[in-house]
Amino acid sequence: HSSYPTINPSKLNKFSNTAIAVLYDVGKGFYLGGELRQETFFQTFTGFDNQGVEWRYEQQPNFLSAGVALRYSPDFLKIWGFEPLAQINLGGTNVGYISRLMLGFRYSPYPNLSFNLGMETSALFYRHDGRPFHSLKYDLNYGLAVNL
Repeated sequence: HSSYPTINPSKLNKFSNTAIAVLYDVGKGFYLGGELRQETFFQTFTGFDNQGVEWRYEQQPNFLSAGVALRYSPDFLKIWGFEPLAQINLGGTNVGYISRLMLGFRYSPYPNLSFNLGMETSALFYRHDGRPFHSLKYDLNYGLAVNL
């Protein structure tokens, strides 16, 4: 997270941040698809109570988000089964919109199996009391891909 979480639980169990994605090869190294995620964002924002007193809120909600993904993974740069990848995602939750950018690589030891590893930044944009806020977080994104 860009802000250090000061509330409990600041350490969450392993499955609080998981995703499943389906990508379709549209050609020339481009993949288009969708993704579902269950993830945590640390939020800090201000608001006012009924008497006009300003309050600072800190929370660490766990959201279900959905979005579209565009990945570029050029096959011509593949070396020893490794190839770079760049991915952008646009999606949302019940509280706002999410944008993501990931840079990394995938390793394909077999034709229909690959492992992905990337550094990702995500931004959640939301409103509270009619005012805009955002939360940033940085992730190590890793996973297994099966090509059908």
